[in-house]
Amino acid sequence: DLPVGRTATMFKSDPKFDPTSWNNYAIRRLCSIKVFSGISSEVEDLLRVENVDPSDCDNYAIRKASKLGNFLAVRGLLTDKRVDPCAKNNEALKGACKIGCADTVYELLSDSRVDPSIDNLHATLLEIAITNNHSEVAYELLRDKRVDPSVPNNKPIVLASQMNLVQTIIDLLADERVDPTYNNNECLRVACENSCYDAVELLLNDGRVDPTRNENEVLAIADKNMDFEMVDLLLGDYRLNSHPRADGSPCRKKLKTIM
Repeated sequence: DLPVGRTATMFKSDPKFDPTSWNNYAIRRLCSIKVFSGISSEVEDLLRVENVDPSDCDNYAIRKASKLGNFLAVRGLLTDKRVDPCAKNNEALKGACKIGCADTVYELLSDSRVDPSIDNLHATLLEIAITNNHSEVAYELLRDKRVDPSVPNNKPIVLASQMNLVQTIIDLLADERVDPTYNNNECLRVACENSCYDAVELLLNDGRVDPTRNENEVLAIADKNMDFEMVDLLLGDYRLNSHPRADGSPCRKKLKTIM
């Protein structure tokens, strides 16, 4: 392997060094290292060399740089029109979302060739970002209006509620396409089942979510789990607290005896 820091500059001092050899190994190697300092200028230097092809090996360079979160290398590669940022079914964008590099996601989405709405790709990207707890990546995706956070079946907000991802829930609720009441308050149900108190509080503060739906189902879930804190939180909502059936809550009765 070529030493880090000399990959792009060897051709300047060694006339025998050919950066296009081994399927443009030099630029592929440069984009495969995790030391990002100075990478941008070295990528630019290599791109100026005649016959260096950064798209070699099915755009390996940008796919690898994106997976490593090397947004400076990605930025440099995107200046070359031979590079296809969508290669191998948008592997670069998926990799950036998985590793949680919001800067790389931003660079890729800023390229006109990248369309997150193709084949419901946006649903996959949001799911990757949310399940890996990358709120900044989710935010970058949601900033792009081509990304529909209600697809499929409002799954993004269900996942975020299940994982108690506060900032992502806030960002999702700010999008009018998202329906937090979908599938009989599925968001609220999964949040209650998993003792996600912050998520429940955020959902209850959304006027569309009715905690009394399905005969106080969420209260029944909290009772079944003997989750006194969740019961207390739910009963803090006037709609549940004033509901006739709320008095039958075992946890509520227990709380009354304690207090």
